[in-house]
Amino acid sequence: MLILVFFLLTSLISAVELPTPLNKAVNIINQPLPNLVGETLAYSISLNNISLGQQILTFESIISYEGRSVYVVKFNCRPNLMMKALNYRNNEKYYLDTETLLPLYIFREYSGGFNKGSMEFFFREKTSEVDVFITEKASERRFSTSVTEPFQGETTFILFSRFVDLKKTPLIEIISSTGKNYFQLFSGCEEKITVPAGSFQAELALINSDAGKIWLSKDIFRVPLKIILNINAGCLEMNLLSIKR
Repeated sequence: MLILVFFLLTSLISAVELPTPLNKAVNIINQPLPNLVGETLAYSISLNNISLGQQILTFESIISYEGRSVYVVKFNCRPNLMMKALNYRNNEKYYLDTETLLPLYIFREYSGGFNKGSMEFFFREKTSEVDVFITEKASERRFSTSVTEPFQGETTFILFSRFVDLKKTPLIEIISSTGKNYFQLFSGCEEKITVPAGSFQAELALINSDAGKIWLSKDIFRVPLKIILNINAGCLEMNLLSIKR
């Protein structure tokens, strides 16, 4: 009898769907999402008030990847003359799930001075793990980490913040080349903000208590208008130059 009860309980537990990062993300994303294909956002970018040039974000197309519909997104740099002389480069490519905006794949290549490297990021849905491969200075390393919350890369979380319900103060797992960290998003004030692209009514998204701020347009596209991030190297700032759709 006890064996039968144990079998029934085991079967019941296995039949219950445990929350995954994907379905947790569905619960905090404001639906429906607008179609972002063709959107191009150009930003000026500076570090500690020193101009690095521009970063261009483009939602290029929708494809099928690992059985899911994803946006193909590119985030490419246009360094200014000074940064070109320093061999600065930061180009990224993402496959973002169209339902949740979680990154199922990330590729990043970067350089500065005589150093260069790349990072590749793969989400394994069956095991809820992320595999990361890093190449730097002719050496390679890799690591895997389990994810239980909605996860993002170091820059893709900016895109994720566009459409989450900030009132739910979502917790996000951030995966980078150095490992895993946690950010929490909070809803800030609403205000009018002016950037090179124009003046907009915006909602402020706060990252943790002091990690950064993102001003989002108060329309269906929730465009990141201005971004301030406190990173290891100092204060990174991005301002919207133009929008094309």
